[in-house]
Amino acid sequence: MLAALKAGAAYLPLDPAYPGERLSYMIDNSSARLLLTTQALQGSASSGVPSLLLDAASEVADADAEALPAVSGEQTAYLIYTSGSSGQPKGVPISHAALSRSTQVRMAFYPEPVQAYLLLSSLSFDSSVAGIYWTLSLEVLAALIERHRVSHSLSLPSLYETLLDYCDAATLAHLRTWIVAGEPCTPRVLDKHRNKVGQAQLVNEYGPTEATVWATAEVLSDAAPGTATISIGRPIPGMGLWLLNEHGQPAAIGEPGEIHLGGRRVTSGYLGLPEQTASAFVHYPHIAAGQRLYRTGD
Repeated sequence: MLAALKAGAAYLPLDPAYPGERLSYMIDNSSARLLLTTQALQGSASSGVPSLLLDAASEVADADAEALPAVSGEQTAYLIYTSGSSGQPKGVPISHAALSRSTQVRMAFYPEPVQAYLLLSSLSFDSSVAGIYWTLSLEVLAALIERHRVSHSLSLPSLYETLLDYCDAATLAHLRTWIVAGEPCTPRVLDKHRNKVGQAQLVNEYGPTEATVWATAEVLSDAAPGTATISIGRPIPGMGLWLLNEHGQPAAIGEPGEIHLGGRRVTSGYLGLPEQTASAFVHYPHIAAGQRLYRTGD
């Protein structure tokens, strides 16, 4: 991934566990020019794209001396496909600038240095849905957290709740921040967190792929005891959130509304899908000229 960025290219992560038909669709739809793979995985998807076998490639002499191209902030850094649960998966290009801003805001929001981070999500999926399969091996997960003194991680709240039920307080003694995202968090998760790892922050994040991973955050561990409603929080710096009714007007208090997101980290649209882009990214008179809001469907 880093090599692709340094080479001035954009990367598309492909999970070899996905069906071959889906992988072939993403490769073709993205107009990928090179497939980085291994000999064992070479046949995972049918595609006419040239392949570079990483386990058969020879080392390039004086690779460090190669001149790297200049990369602008507006260039695409990576392409992530949505889950496709409501139709065909859609490619979401994220720029270098959006990725940089998202990372900078995260560092400011979580100022304590990360000593060890446990990555639970699939590299080819924006959320941590794949992390649910860790529930099949909680003993391994618990040992990993304790052995490496993990301080930060992110998972589905349902996985975190299962982990809290399984582990004792000593196993989680080094935790400083656990982030939950990808599905609604319940007050029960917050109660279990307080009872077992009161020394750590519990943060609820919300945000679709189209907004560069996250858009809002709420420090749940700061909430008053007995909290009955779990909030997705307020927009993070650089992100705007509008709750609009079916007429595209601000929803009144108590009126159902759809979350719309705006800001410089919202992608410009879907790759090669102008109709879906026009439907999901809408003009709104109360934001900067040239910008559009993303209709989340939530």
